[in-house]
Amino acid sequence: MTDIERVAQLEGELEREEALNRLLLDTDKNQNNVIRHFRKMVVTLLVCSTIIICTMVVGFFWYEGQFDATTTTTDTTTTSMETDGANANINNVTDGDMYNDNAVHNNN
Repeated sequence: MTDIERVAQLEGELEREEALNRLLLDTDKNQNNVIRHFRKMVVTLLVCSTIIICTMVVGFFWYEGQFDATTTTTDTTTTSMETDGANANINNVTDGDMYNDNAVHNNN
C-alpha cells in the first residue's frame, strides 16, 4: 500500500468519524429537546391538575356553604304493649324476628 492510498484511507476514516460524531451530537440535541418538551408537558399537566382540584374544592365549599346547619333534638319514648287471647303476639322487630314466624332464617 502506497502512502497516497494510506492517506486516502485515513481521510475516509476521518470523514466517517466526523459523520458519526455529528450524528451523535444531533442525537444528543434531539434527546435534550425531547426531555425539555416532556418536562414542560409534565409541569403543564401538574399545573392544570392543581387548578382543577383547587376549583373543585372551592366549588364544594361554596356549594356546602349555601345550606344552614341545624341542630336536631331527639326525644325517646318508651311504649309498653299488652295483649289478650291465646294467639295474640306482639311482633317486636328489634329482636330480629321481623315476620314473627318459625322460618329457618330466624334461627341464630
